[in-house]
Amino acid sequence: MCTQVTMDDLQVAHHELGHVQYFMQYAHLPLTYRDGANGGFHEAIGELVGAMMETPQHLNKVGLLPHPPSGPEMGVNHLMMAALQTVTTLPFHLVHDLWRWRVWRGEVEEDKYNEEFWKLMLEYAGVEPPVPRTDKDLDPPALFHVANNYDMIRYFTRTILQFQILEGLCRAAGHEGPLHTCDLHGSEEAGKVLASGLALGSSKPWPEVLKILTGSSNMSTRPLRQFFAPLEEWLKDKGLRDTGPRDTGPRDSGPRDNGQEGVGWGKDWRRLNDLINYGGVASAVTTTTATTTTITILLLFLLIVST
Repeated sequence: MCTQVTMDDLQVAHHELGHVQYFMQYAHLPLTYRDGANGGFHEAIGELVGAMMETPQHLNKVGLLPHPPSGPEMGVNHLMMAALQTVTTLPFHLVHDLWRWRVWRGEVEEDKYNEEFWKLMLEYAGVEPPVPRTDKDLDPPALFHVANNYDMIRYFTRTILQFQILEGLCRAAGHEGPLHTCDLHGSEEAGKVLASGLALGSSKPWPEVLKILTGSSNMSTRPLRQFFAPLEEWLKDKGLRDTGPRDTGPRDSGPRDNGQEGVGWGKDWRRLNDLINYGGVASAVTTTTATTTTITILLLFLLIVST
């Protein structure tokens, strides 16, 4: 890998080393069992190691962040960055496999393939194509994984597993405090729990491996929501608050920044705000250019799933 001295490349290196650690732990098994407990486990371990490297607590411990993390702003900024890398991938990966499954089951006519894909993207991710599309276009195979027949549900489950395993390891390490402040660096107790699960490879049913790592054999979105709880509260309290009148003029009438809008765009944002304030669950935004909108909707969705 041709790396540069950047945070992105440092994160990628740690992610791949997470895979390597998995390889090393199950190297003693027969070849048939040298794999993750299920498709999501390998990616979950890679993402877990990469994400732990990026926390302000760890960066300060290893000397890459000169001052200890302090104040809620740093925490919210870190969680927003982490959410953009993780939470926002959930609908993206889900849509690609929903589309593939429907196509393989013969539920979609060939000339409707691309229309069905963008219908799903709008329904689950809240986005539309940036340019007009026709039945002559076919966008899903533009993704390497789709073109090369990789199932995408592994990446959907990895995001849930990542935080569930993190919670289990932080518990083993004796961490106290919010989950997003946990640093596993140097914890032999967490290392032993991790090694005991990874060493099984795919020789045991994945629920048994999950129970070793987390104490539960069932997947849960609760740790993910717990990790991002401070960001969720910030989005509800400050990020979505209407603070004043809005400029309702036409889009081509010049700048629309009246200094009063805060975060959000027009009527779509008000509808999302109403959903949060009054406990609605329906689809809040048909189209959005705000990444924070997507994150908020997904966190609300996970609230429904986890309860």
